[in-house]
Amino acid sequence: MKQKNKNHKVFGWIIAGGLVVLTAVLALVFFTPKEENTILKELKAKNGYIRSVGADEYAFFEKLVSRDSTSEMTETELEKQTIERINRVNAMFMLASRMDLCKPYSFESFQLDLENENSQRKLKKEKGEVFYGPVEFSLTTYYDYISSNIKLDLVQFITSNADREVQDGAKAYFEEHKENYRMIESVEYLLTVGGRAEEKTALYEDFSILEKTDSELFEFLYYGAKGEVLESVYQGNSRKIEILSVEYEELTYKNNAERVMRDYITNVYLENWLQELEAAYPVEINF
Repeated sequence: MKQKNKNHKVFGWIIAGGLVVLTAVLALVFFTPKEENTILKELKAKNGYIRSVGADEYAFFEKLVSRDSTSEMTETELEKQTIERINRVNAMFMLASRMDLCKPYSFESFQLDLENENSQRKLKKEKGEVFYGPVEFSLTTYYDYISSNIKLDLVQFITSNADREVQDGAKAYFEEHKENYRMIESVEYLLTVGGRAEEKTALYEDFSILEKTDSELFEFLYYGAKGEVLESVYQGNSRKIEILSVEYEELTYKNNAERVMRDYITNVYLENWLQELEAAYPVEINF
């Protein structure tokens, strides 16, 4: 369950003077109509703070990177991606803490917060109180839980405080990604089962039923394109599906404004600023 903004139990972080500088920079970023290049220059000019990362924290994030990787990595690649992951965490929680969405970050505080969270959940279970999620988090599942909530909170905060620049950016994003904001009206396809072929049409209202009754067909038709073919075994019979045509209803920005805004902030606006913070405040591996 998503936690309230100020009740997030997140990593604690001792930053000293660097946070004061960052506060001023972020205020300029979100609330002052200045040229973006000027803001970026000011941010980069204040990049004197470097946080040290110990062996335990490094090992934890190295494990996460290995878990999330879809392919084998060399030792050099693993090290590079581990440092990148740590820098991303630093940037995300630094930004969130300056918005009062969480408290500052340190790996040690994160582990203490995990213990406290698990103790509270155990007590709630003993009292018969209702709560969401597991009775006990592991270090990795607690990280997944907290970091996903923090990112959602960042997007929500920026969305709620979006100025004209952000709104214009969202509209431009919509124009560049219109194909992602359209609704399927119908899909005509050729279904061949056991050598018998039949042309069929799936309408928009049919997809909610298909998703529950035949997920393979649903996913192929919903995400597929004209000319694509899928061959598989379904309920013991060979099956071939060929998409003959797809008709879409193009949707307007006005009808998709909230969704487009969140997508733009997540994929572009927030991503750009996190990258800038990663570059301005890199970690130092200290073991």
